[in-house]
Amino acid sequence: MATAPARAEFGDRLVRVGYLSEHRHLYDDARYTVRRTDFWHVNGDFPRIVEADLRSGVGDCRYRISTVGLDQYGVSAERVACIIKGEA
Repeated sequence: MATAPARAEFGDRLVRVGYLSEHRHLYDDARYTVRRTDFWHVNGDFPRIVEADLRSGVGDCRYRISTVGLDQYGVSAERVACIIKGEA
């Protein structure tokens, strides 16, 4: 359970980023806008972590990649649809 000072600090930070409890109704429904969808064929030299390359004891790995310069791995939505349908 959070302490009173922690709750106060959290509340202060929410106000600093623009959240006001009076606007709570604006946050009832999640709203997202998909701005772009990309598909990648992860093979060859595509930056990735491969389980077979991990040493014993390494697990729960996470990483982020920059897709700049990886255009050769891009796959169209139509191609992905064909793969999913088994028309590959």
